[in-house]
Parts: sequence; C-alpha cells; structure tokens
Amino acid sequence: AFFMGKGLGKGVSAKKRKEVALEMQEHVISVLASLLQRVEAGPRRDRVLAKFTEEKLDRLVELWDEYAKRVGSLGGLADDPSGGEGEGAYLGLLDRGLYCLQQLALVAGCVWSSGVPSLQRRLLFVAQQYGYELADFAAALKVQLRFSFDDNQRDGEGEAKTRLEKLVRILDP
Repeated sequence: AFFMGKGLGKGVSAKKRKEVALEMQEHVISVLASLLQRVEAGPRRDRVLAKFTEEKLDRLVELWDEYAKRVGSLGGLADDPSGGEGEGAYLGLLDRGLYCLQQLALVAGCVWSSGVPSLQRRLLFVAQQYGYELADFAAALKVQLRFSFDDNQRDGEGEAKTRLEKLVRILDP
C-alpha cells in the first residue's frame, strides 16, 4: 500500500501523515530492493515479480522521476574513477535522496533482468514516457558501485558487488 502511495488512515495531521508516508515509502522501496536482490531465480522470485502489474511499474517509474528530480544530476560521479570532489558531492546527493533512487534502480534492474517480455516492455515504455532510458537506472547503480564498495571487502560484499555489476551490464551493455 505504501509503495502505491496509500496506507495511512485518518486521525493523523496532514503534515505528520505526509512525513510518515514518505518515511514508510522509503522503507518499502528498500525492502523491495533487498528482496529482489536476495531471492534466487526460481519460483519464489517469479512470485515476487508477478506482483509487478502495469500499475506498479508505472508507480516505480513515477517514484524514480520524483527522486531523480529531487537528487538532480549525478554529474560525473558514475564515471569519474579519480575521486576528485566525488565524496562530498556523493554525500550531498545522499542527503537529497540518492539512496532511494539507487534502490529504485535496483528494483528496475531486477525487473528488467527477469527476462519477462511484458514487464520489460512496460518498464521501457513508461520510462521513455518520463524521458528516461535504461542507462539512467544504470548510472545510479554505477554511483552505488563506486562509493559503496572498497578493496577491503567484508563477507558477502563481493557477491553483492558482483550482482550489482551484472545489473549494470544488463541495463547499460
């Protein structure tokens, strides 16, 4: 319900309702991204993906658009390996909602990589209506790759990095 922009009943002030709804929406986005990342290919993953109706894919891209406008340009953060002003700019983007944008990109990447033609067609169609391409989702994931992983990887980080790199290659070959 929160993913679709619904979920808070009456009895809460309008201002508080908006704050709580935004916070819950961000939690749901994060949970959904984690779920899709961690569920192995097979019947369980297919069940999760089956929940992505046209309406939910429309909402996914609508949320992407909201966060993309809030975050603004990713600049050269996705492609500048030298570092430069990157870290400060990255932290500023995180404050404006980059984390949620990256989580939405993960969900879009998982939907696209599912190989389900109807989901792929709808995702691409709606993204193009908003003026986005698959490479835009990949750019957000590239920024995550650049700043979330270092050479001293902890347990499981290598696998997560590999999954993320694979999604980037699928979205932006």
